[in-house]
Amino acid sequence: MNDFDWETEEEGKLSPHLLKSTAAHRRGRVVAVAAILIMLLVAAVAVTWRLKNQAEIQAKQVEVDIISAYRIWKEAVSQSDRELLNSIIVGEDPRWTATQRQLIETGLIFERQGFGLDAIAPYSLPENPVYELQDNWRSAELFFTHEYRTGTEMLGAD
Repeated sequence: MNDFDWETEEEGKLSPHLLKSTAAHRRGRVVAVAAILIMLLVAAVAVTWRLKNQAEIQAKQVEVDIISAYRIWKEAVSQSDRELLNSIIVGEDPRWTATQRQLIETGLIFERQGFGLDAIAPYSLPENPVYELQDNWRSAELFFTHEYRTGTEMLGAD
């Protein structure tokens, strides 16, 4: 009779050749997925590094701009030069801008005689003041000290 044993895949037996090709196919898929994940990870690290680097470059440029604007302001104050001041004033707040222009014109930036104070070396300001940059990078506050004598010191009394 017939020595041939016929079984289908539905009956649960696969030929060894089909088992080997299915396992190889699965391994190939795993390797491909792993390679894609590694490439995505490398790309994410590269993009993160690039963005961080760009942010540092931008922060350095903003620092240079802040110090430059401060030095121009310092020069405008020492020379009472309204036009030089106008070159750095943005003017988002018209009242503040008008006040700054008026203080430059009248020379009252450092004058506090109304409070009984006299400026010691009124135009000797630090070269690089401490500053605080706002989160939106649109404004900064500069901090520096300035020395004054009181009215009694001006008269020579202690």
